[in-house]
Amino acid sequence: RLPQRAFHQYVPLDHPGWVKTFLNHWTPDAALWMESELWPNMLFEIKKRAIPAALLNARLSDLSYQRWSIVKNFAEKILGTFQIILTQTDQDKERYQKLGGLNVVTSDNLKYSAPPLPFEETDLQKLNSACSGRPVWVYASSHDGEEELAARIHSDLKEEYPDLLTVIVPRHPNRGPDIEQQIHIMGLKTVRRGEDKKLPSKETDIYIADTMGEMGLFYRAAPIAVVGRSFSHDGGGGHNLIEPAQLDCAVLTGPNVQFQKQVLSDMLEADAILQVKTEEQLSTEIQKLLNDPDLLQTRKDKATRFARKKNDIIAFVTDALKPVLSAIPPLKDKAA
Repeated sequence: RLPQRAFHQYVPLDHPGWVKTFLNHWTPDAALWMESELWPNMLFEIKKRAIPAALLNARLSDLSYQRWSIVKNFAEKILGTFQIILTQTDQDKERYQKLGGLNVVTSDNLKYSAPPLPFEETDLQKLNSACSGRPVWVYASSHDGEEELAARIHSDLKEEYPDLLTVIVPRHPNRGPDIEQQIHIMGLKTVRRGEDKKLPSKETDIYIADTMGEMGLFYRAAPIAVVGRSFSHDGGGGHNLIEPAQLDCAVLTGPNVQFQKQVLSDMLEADAILQVKTEEQLSTEIQKLLNDPDLLQTRKDKATRFARKKNDIIAFVTDALKPVLSAIPPLKDKAA
């Protein structure tokens, strides 16, 4: 899925010798560092070699900010690697400035400019055919505890919607067999997609989509999307709320979305998402959407409009990076 002439390469663990070997081999012209995990040895070596660098989509959680504040002088040296720091929020901007960051600018969240998740048209046709005529909702990127929650909600709603299909897409597909066993004990009929892309039958209650890279498929197949790790046993944190909004879903989430604070705040302000606090409330909201096609369409439209309105952030970021990228030496000078 990478564009032409682009390829993926892992960076090494942050050991001084491995960092030097990596940079000696790749001789990068510039470094665009994403989000918040700052690796000191790599960043110090980038600075030492005068490689133009920028920190993009930067954020600092409450805990990370408290930790870096304890070693503020050290943080200032690390942040000195970057010619510009583009933060997700004004609060992040203020925190990076207090830690010694220079040229800090709020750019909003780059995820807003990500293209919609891809899908295979043939797979969508097959899935839509298998689900034809059935009400469908998806619990996306689920973690431990959320699969059973989705199954309980399915059982509650099944009384009113006997042909309801619940799609569960676990964040970690390798958990598929365990999830299937958990739900089977609850007396529900399951089908696990697996590598052979098995489809649900008319008797299927829960469709476990334990595959990689197909989230775009299931958001397109289900008009109602609950985004996971917001009710999970690990305390939550949330996952990408923008992806279902881009794909014409009515978007819902639970109470624990601390890693998505600004995105959630923006979406709530635009009435582009429903946030609930309890399992009972989640079940009630899904039921309302299933009962009222006009309400469902309204929720979908608001989410889609929000996603489209935020699409121009990449242009701002690209413009802000011009001074950094212009510092790349001409090819002939570099070769010399």
